[in-house]
Amino acid sequence: MEKNKHLTKRLQMLFSMVPTCDCVADVGCDHGYLSLALVQQGIAKKAIAMDVRPGPLERAKEHIKEVSMEERVETRLSDGLEKLQKGEAQTIVIAGMGGPLMQRILGTYPEKIVGVTLILQPQSELKEFRQFLRKSGFQLLAEEAVIERGKYYFAMKVMLKKLPKNGLVFLEKPKEEFRDVPTMLYQMLHGKPIDNTLAWSLERQQEAEDAFGKLLLENRHPVLEKYLLYRETEMMNLITVMQGNLEEAKTSEEEGKDKKRSKKNPSKSMDEIRGNLDLLYSLMLLMEKFTLSAATRARYFSEGFPEGKKRERGKK
Repeated sequence: MEKNKHLTKRLQMLFSMVPTCDCVADVGCDHGYLSLALVQQGIAKKAIAMDVRPGPLERAKEHIKEVSMEERVETRLSDGLEKLQKGEAQTIVIAGMGGPLMQRILGTYPEKIVGVTLILQPQSELKEFRQFLRKSGFQLLAEEAVIERGKYYFAMKVMLKKLPKNGLVFLEKPKEEFRDVPTMLYQMLHGKPIDNTLAWSLERQQEAEDAFGKLLLENRHPVLEKYLLYRETEMMNLITVMQGNLEEAKTSEEEGKDKKRSKKNPSKSMDEIRGNLDLLYSLMLLMEKFTLSAATRARYFSEGFPEGKKRERGKK
C-alpha cells in the first residue's frame, strides 16, 4: 500500500501528532484509514478502530481486510470510549466531531483517559473546548492546524495526568451571548470605530489563547495567521452588508415609502436586521475574533509577545 495515500491533509495532521506506542485507539474511525496508516508506518503496533455507527465500521473492516491487517487493527462498535478498556491504549485519537460531543466522550469515562496521550480535533466550539481542557487540568503538549479544501482544522495533543478533585469542568456556548449584539451593531453602524488597540492584559491574552490556541500563537503558526485574516475579511463583508441594509432602510423611511411602519415603530427596520439571529450570532463571533485578531497579529505575528510577558521557548 502506498504510504499514507488515503490520508487527507486533516488526517495527515493527526497522523503526525501520534507518538510511537503499543496501541492507539481511534474513536470515530469512519473508514479506518488513520488506524491503518499508524500501524502500517510503525507508529503503533496495534490499533483499535472504534465507531458508534455500524456503516462506517463495516467500511473500515473492508479496508482492513484488503491489506490483510485484521490481526493488528481491530474494529469495535462503541459509543465513545465505552468498549475501550482502561489502560488498553496509550494514545487515543478523537477527531471530526463537535466540541460538545467530544467533551461528553471524555467526561463519560474520565478514568480511561488519565495518563493517556490524547489527540483531539474538534470541529466546532473551539474556544469553549479549549476552556474545558484548561479548566479541567489537561496539559497542552502540542497544537497543529491545516487548511483543506478551504476549511480550517485545528488539533491539539493533551494529557490529563490525574483526575481533578471536582471532576471535569464542562462548558457550553452561553445562550445569551447574542444579547450584546444590538449595542455592538449600533456602535459599528453609526460610525464608531472598533477598538483594535485594546490594552493588552493577562485576561485578554487568556481570551486570545482560548479562541485561537496557545501554542499556535506562541509558534506564530502560518495557518493560524491565514485563519485570522480570513475571519477578519468575513466580518468586514458582513459589516458592509449590514451597513447597506441599514442605509437602504433609512432612505426608504426618509422618503416616506414606509410611513405606516415608521409611525407605528420607527425602529422596525433595525429590528428586522436584528431579527436574523443566525446572522447576528455569526456577526458577534466574528467581531470578537476581529478585535482579537488585530491585536493578536500585532502582538504575535509582528511584535512578538507583550513586553514583560515574553515566554522562553521550550518551557511548559
